[in-house]
Amino acid sequence: METFYPITVTEADKKEYGAEISLVGKLYQTVYPQYMAPMKEYDRGYLEGVIAAQKKVYGGYFLPDFITDDLIERMNAVYQKQWNGEITVNHREIEFLLASEITRRERQEILTLLSNHFDVALYSGEQNVAIPKIRKKNYIDYYTQMPKVFKCSKVNLNISLKTIRTGIPLRVLDILASGGFVISNFQEELAEYFRLGEEIITYGDIEELYYLVNYYLQHEEERKEIADRGLQRVKEDFRFEERMKVILEDL
Repeated sequence: METFYPITVTEADKKEYGAEISLVGKLYQTVYPQYMAPMKEYDRGYLEGVIAAQKKVYGGYFLPDFITDDLIERMNAVYQKQWNGEITVNHREIEFLLASEITRRERQEILTLLSNHFDVALYSGEQNVAIPKIRKKNYIDYYTQMPKVFKCSKVNLNISLKTIRTGIPLRVLDILASGGFVISNFQEELAEYFRLGEEIITYGDIEELYYLVNYYLQHEEERKEIADRGLQRVKEDFRFEERMKVILEDL
């Protein structure tokens, strides 16, 4: 909390970091295509089906249930033949690969959709971002620049990596502690610690996200009030001393 608050921005900062919508984070460029290329059509289709199903589910995570021992054995058998055993995979590695690929597709779809209608800035160190209308920005410093992005952007997005099953994403707290307005994918713990719709906004699918972004860009006062309440919640409940107190009480 103390890292970011209070945030002072100048007119030059507003010009540099201002946007209707901002996302600070990676697009998770993955090696999924290379790993899928030598596999049999059935297994490629199976994994595409798993990806498609998980991508539609917000607030639930079932990837590990579909990464079976048989699947891993078949994959490693193919890789043995293709790469002479130089590459092998295990359950956790494939889970992370699929989760990263899902997150990449999700962020790509969301940013493509929103940038076709709004001013969207992406802060990422990745190159070759194939989203024509997006404003591609470079890596920013966590302590000196990122809080200004959150403060100067009208809407800040949080799109969590799919492997983050529980907990409150640090990005959400960073945005709120900077006095920014955030729209995040739904996670159960957000509803436990924040008043949804009053201190933070969450979405359940891409269609709802588009509606919410459009609505709050048109309702500035309501957006600012929600950001102010979110900041107050973080100031009250998420200071280091407060979190340590809660941890010690639970011991």
